[in-house]
Amino acid sequence: MHNPSTKSKGVAILLSENIQFHLEAEEKDREGRYLFLKWYIGDSRVTLANLYLPNKGQKASLASLLKALHAFSEGTVIIRGDFNAPLDPRVDTSKGSSTIPDHVLRGIRTLPWRTLHYA
Repeated sequence: MHNPSTKSKGVAILLSENIQFHLEAEEKDREGRYLFLKWYIGDSRVTLANLYLPNKGQKASLASLLKALHAFSEGTVIIRGDFNAPLDPRVDTSKGSSTIPDHVLRGIRTLPWRTLHYA
């Protein structure tokens, strides 16, 4: 997806032409922030998600997108994307630190598991 009204280039999911699959459903954001695909490979149902979070408010945006993904997804869920946040600043940044508070980074790291494994 591409949103020409912003600097954002949007998201895409590229698959090899050698993969035999049947696309069952897709959901996409008009702003190009996410793309969800639900498909079958053989008898296995797979949901692919590509997310692009804004530069600010990553945790709230991720929480919202994960709720939408949870409502859409079936089978094995694979999430990829750009969270615009260093999940481990010691490794993911040249300075070894981030201006995003530690409690926000912890929240971002735990959101996918909590959203997809709630009781």
